[in-house]
Amino acid sequence: MADHSRTFRELAKITDPGLFERLATSVLRLGCPELYSNLTHPGMNSKGRTVKSPVDGLSFVPNSDPLHMVIAHHSTVERDDLRNKWLLDPKNVKHRAKSSTPTPGDVIKAIELFEKFKRDNPGTKATLALTTNREPDHLLHSDVVSFGKNKSISIDVWSASRIADILDNTPKGQWLRKEYLGIEQQLLSEELLHEISRKSLNKLNHATSSDDVLIDREIDSALDYNLFPLVFLVGESGMGKTTIARKYLKRHVEGSGFALVFNAGQLAEKCSIEKAIYNELNNHFSNLEKDSDASVLDLCSPEKPLLILIEDINRVNQTQMIIDNLISWIPGSKKKERVRCNWQVLCPIWPEYLEYLPSQKRDRSLYITLSIQRYSQEEASSAIIRQGEYFNREVTQFEANRIAEELGNDPLLIDLFDFENTKVSPDIIDNFIEKEFALISLENRKFAKSDYLSVLSHLAERMLSQRNLEPAWAEVRRWFPSESFQLARLSEIVWKGTVLSLVKSGNQEIVKFRHERIRSATLSIAIRDMLIFGQTDSEVFSDPFYAEEIGKAITDIQVKDEILEFIKLNNPLSLFYVLQKTVVKKDVPNAGIVSAIKDFLKSEIGQSISNFSLRDQALRILENIESPCVTEIVGLFKERSFSYYFALFVNGSLSAGIQICQMLEPGVNAPWRDLKIDFIKKKFKGNLINSLNNYLFQDKLNRQQRMGALRLAGYLTDERLSSAILYSWENDDGRLDVLDDYLFAAAQCCGNRPDEIIGPICAEWATISDEPAQKGNYSPRQRISADGLDWAFSRSISEPALLYFIERAKSEDLHWPITSMISHIDHPRAILHLVKKFADYEKDKEEGSFWPFISFIHDYWRRRQEQGRPMSEVVREELLKIWSDLKNEYHLRTQALFMWSATKKESDLFYLRNSDFKVGIENEIIRLRAFYQDPLVIQELLSKLKGRQGDNLWRLAKYIPSNEYIDLLENYLKGLKGGSDQRSNMDHAVSDLMMYLDPVAIGNLLLKYWEKIKDSSLYIQTALYFSNPSLLKLVEASVQESDNPNKLFEHIVFQWGIGVEGTHGVKNEQQLLVLVPYLSLLGDSQFSMLWDLCNKNGWLEFRREYLDGMVKSDKERKIYYLDNEDIRSALDRELKFGPHYSVDFFIENYLKANASLQALLSVAREWLDEKKSIEALNLIAQIIAVVGKRKDIEILKFDNYGQLEGGAQIVEDTKFVLYRRTLT
Repeated sequence: MADHSRTFRELAKITDPGLFERLATSVLRLGCPELYSNLTHPGMNSKGRTVKSPVDGLSFVPNSDPLHMVIAHHSTVERDDLRNKWLLDPKNVKHRAKSSTPTPGDVIKAIELFEKFKRDNPGTKATLALTTNREPDHLLHSDVVSFGKNKSISIDVWSASRIADILDNTPKGQWLRKEYLGIEQQLLSEELLHEISRKSLNKLNHATSSDDVLIDREIDSALDYNLFPLVFLVGESGMGKTTIARKYLKRHVEGSGFALVFNAGQLAEKCSIEKAIYNELNNHFSNLEKDSDASVLDLCSPEKPLLILIEDINRVNQTQMIIDNLISWIPGSKKKERVRCNWQVLCPIWPEYLEYLPSQKRDRSLYITLSIQRYSQEEASSAIIRQGEYFNREVTQFEANRIAEELGNDPLLIDLFDFENTKVSPDIIDNFIEKEFALISLENRKFAKSDYLSVLSHLAERMLSQRNLEPAWAEVRRWFPSESFQLARLSEIVWKGTVLSLVKSGNQEIVKFRHERIRSATLSIAIRDMLIFGQTDSEVFSDPFYAEEIGKAITDIQVKDEILEFIKLNNPLSLFYVLQKTVVKKDVPNAGIVSAIKDFLKSEIGQSISNFSLRDQALRILENIESPCVTEIVGLFKERSFSYYFALFVNGSLSAGIQICQMLEPGVNAPWRDLKIDFIKKKFKGNLINSLNNYLFQDKLNRQQRMGALRLAGYLTDERLSSAILYSWENDDGRLDVLDDYLFAAAQCCGNRPDEIIGPICAEWATISDEPAQKGNYSPRQRISADGLDWAFSRSISEPALLYFIERAKSEDLHWPITSMISHIDHPRAILHLVKKFADYEKDKEEGSFWPFISFIHDYWRRRQEQGRPMSEVVREELLKIWSDLKNEYHLRTQALFMWSATKKESDLFYLRNSDFKVGIENEIIRLRAFYQDPLVIQELLSKLKGRQGDNLWRLAKYIPSNEYIDLLENYLKGLKGGSDQRSNMDHAVSDLMMYLDPVAIGNLLLKYWEKIKDSSLYIQTALYFSNPSLLKLVEASVQESDNPNKLFEHIVFQWGIGVEGTHGVKNEQQLLVLVPYLSLLGDSQFSMLWDLCNKNGWLEFRREYLDGMVKSDKERKIYYLDNEDIRSALDRELKFGPHYSVDFFIENYLKANASLQALLSVAREWLDEKKSIEALNLIAQIIAVVGKRKDIEILKFDNYGQLEGGAQIVEDTKFVLYRRTLT
């Protein structure tokens, strides 16, 4: 905390009355908002100067009865002059005849104003605030207050010490102190966090387009609606991921929200989100207090979360570790209805890192991936026209369309396009760099363009040789110790900021390229120069990390066959990049390149285990190349991965497309599959339709072939395939085995003939048995639609097919299977069908029965909104018409209301507050308004609560906390009989509500009625949460007197909100101290959740002091990784299950435990020396490939490892993966 005396001294130095009045007015508003929040300033003009006025400040307390006038006077006079400044009454002063009448004191003026107003408004009360930057003596203070009391006016004296207290000890006060007195903040305020947000966002200026040229994209609305705590923006380099994220954050900050940008390198070590927040805050304000991280999240809410952007994750050394760290931040919910966090993380990643994400089946609520693709044609044209306007170049729509098509709708290429030369070049990035250097040369007239290109190439060479692609500026200066001209040129490039710029990181300035693709192009230029000058002895040429840059360099020049041979032997992956870059340039691939690739793949080394990962990478490159030579090259691979088949499919192979569709059901959420197929469909649609049409007319297809063909037909959504689908159905003896695939294909391709195409399939579907083999399971008939068709149709279904299904569902035989199948479709008719079904159930259900399918559907639509795919407005408008129409039946209205509210919008409260709409469904409306956190519903809820003791209504109160519930809580506690463990539904609701209310008021309530609740585990756990010393003593006594103390602590972690998103939760490790005496009474699962909480939040001191000792005596302690023996046991377990089965989970759980990576790798070496098996080698190799550094490859080289069959190859393959991933 700042020196209080310094603030006092700085206040005393103020001599400018206007400055002090502005500061004092702000302090009054902050220190006592109930009196001074709307204080006006009649004593000051628009220029901030004091003007003549009977008072310095005036207002009335809102809604006061009787009226309450508030007056303020401010003073900067010396202490000895304060008495006259405040109390001088000219009537009591004798003065000479010619002398002017002295000015009345501030108190006298205020009383005159008050009494005059009171004559017209009897009963009015008044408060006068007197502020001064001095400290009045006690006699003056007493006299002033006494004088006011005699005149019926309350006087509130704000001396320098009182003002300093506000300025020193409140976050907003410290902000004012900084603005007016120049004393730096230590407490985090909203104002400071806004300033930090803007500074943090400025770190992205080097990497994104100017705001003036940004266009709205479809993905923007997906982000606006998205409610997931972790959002991965997935797209290739240059697709605009960071620009989209920055625009989203900037809009949030401009709307009074908060945002931070984290460099991915900051997260390479395991840390909690709080620790990461503190580190970023500290980068901007190093003197902030250490608990500022908690303050940030307290200033945020689920409705206005802290937005965090992770920058540069794709090129850091520990990408998977960082992704695991991000996922570990998300609290796991134990409730069915997930609540949002106070923060949201956006992380742009390349598609190849999708494999690092946990299975969506396992962690479906943790994160979402949003695909960022090239611009649509419309977006690309709009971007080009906007760019043209920015550069004062008029571009017609026709020109924009042509340029967009030639640039492949690529956001980065459009951003870099030269509007002075409308001819599109494949070397657009190189041309951009040259153009920028030509402009610098023209502006500065010191060096030629070639000089700047030369120094950039030299800088890139140093980066390559030093294996440091983001050097500090100080380090760059050391790279050019005696080359002042080189540094001067670099400085000019950096100053311009269009190619290179300096980004502050901690205490350093880091050299960064505007975009990763610009950096890649620059490195390629340096490598090209090295090739031209014969410098192939550099380690760069054998390093797979630079494979793409080497490939581009070779593409840019004519290389001799011996160079290709050299690359084939030392860095064969580069050859595949050469092929890709050549095709991008629309050149015919060089025969020497194709020959070199084939030679490598035909060789023994090319097909060995040591190049398994290299071949996988090569196939990923080939799946993005359209060239006749690809089919022959792919034929030389023995692996049959998705990349293998897509490489063939993108080059026209129907059988490969069918094989892909066999491997994944249509209901599986696989955006990468859908995007690829959509691209191929647009490219080959005519030929593809004809080929598939002929294929389906074949009679001798096996089950797998027919399955794949039908699914592919469904993806192509073309009516021309309908007859072939019908023919296949009529002539397929095994059609029941693939009936769901027939439904998928027919529904997408039936056109306007659904009766003819879908009808026969449904007729046979209805004949399948509707009796489940086992109670609780689906029947064979239900199973057809329950295995993914609902998810497939949620993405796409033709309208004729949907309307046919809804009509067909009126028949009892397929009513339920079809209803469940169309339950995820965003269409008015589909949703109305569901609502009527739900209403019929509610009307006819037995008392106490519950149909979980209704809740499941509501949850589905909530998740859709969280994923950025909310229910459409046209559907919600239809639902609104139904529930707001008083003529409709009660159950139909309520089910329409609940379905409508499954997607939320800010404007919904306008309808929910409409008194005409709520007639007949009042309770349901109150419930929803509580969920919407509508403060205006509190009084209605209170009225309901006073009328009855239903726990369902009590459970709503926590969504809109208010101390107005305190009296009702007291009435409930007063009515308890005591003497037993109070655990009714009401007790659960009441104790849960207490967690959200004022701790002092609740503490007093618990103390008052402790005798009634002292045996209740719920109230004992609530009392512990508030850490009131008096309550803690009472809890201790209750535990000692209990016959079963363990029972008192059952489910305490849930009562405290641990592991439950969006609840009160545990804010800091100090709160856990009250549990220390009772840790031995917690069950294993609760203990484990405490352990996870400490690891997640970085509360390691508490964990080590109080939890670790207890873990060591636990028979299951192997999960905690506390010592080397734990690690050995864990490795033994992984070896037993097999490394391919669980290594990802092993690493994830190890990192979650905040265990040391160095310890893991150290033990791994010793463990491997003991095992000396190929299985053990494979396990450690996979671990090192994910979390290791280059030096860690030596861990795998235990004595005689090469004598194990395949051992040396595994080491070489791991080395490739490691070197491809990281430079360190």
